[in-house]
Amino acid sequence: LDSWMAKFYSMLQNMDENLGQLIQLLKDEGKLDNTLFMFTTDNGSSAFKRVMDGQTPVKDPLKQFELLNGGLRGHKGLTYDGGHRVPMFIKWPKMNLSGGKDIDALCGHIDILPTIMDLCDLKSEAKADFDGRSLAPIITGKLTDWKDDRVLVNDSQRVEEPVKYRRAMVMTSTWRLLYSNKKDTPPE
Repeated sequence: LDSWMAKFYSMLQNMDENLGQLIQLLKDEGKLDNTLFMFTTDNGSSAFKRVMDGQTPVKDPLKQFELLNGGLRGHKGLTYDGGHRVPMFIKWPKMNLSGGKDIDALCGHIDILPTIMDLCDLKSEAKADFDGRSLAPIITGKLTDWKDDRVLVNDSQRVEEPVKYRRAMVMTSTWRLLYSNKKDTPPE
């Protein structure tokens, strides 16, 4: 690997090692079995954007696409799946939540709180209507799919004054309607 890629993978290794130390500490303290451990990220990879912007010594960005963003189109800040799709790992030995399992159900950050509440059997005293829904039936294997066509809407403004449709996306399990942040760009 060239030095830039070595640094990129070293960062990932460092995260792995530190998460391993945290899990070992929980185990040593006798708290791992009854700890709901969740790990996720906040958006897609920024590394591929750096390749595309010429900020790295990579000569052919398409060859690095699979290495840096799991083959997903786009990068951090874009509405394509590579800009927002992220991994989420959940471990809770007491509840048999461990081992590898891929879940393809459409979900989002709005589902995390309802999921935690469901897994921990917590009730909301405020009788709040959450925008998200619990992933617990899917995570625990009680359901394999929701068998519905859920619609998620999201946008990424990050500007002082919001702009209609700026970096907005409407998602279903099979379709995406994507709006760019570039002026006069039609939706895809």
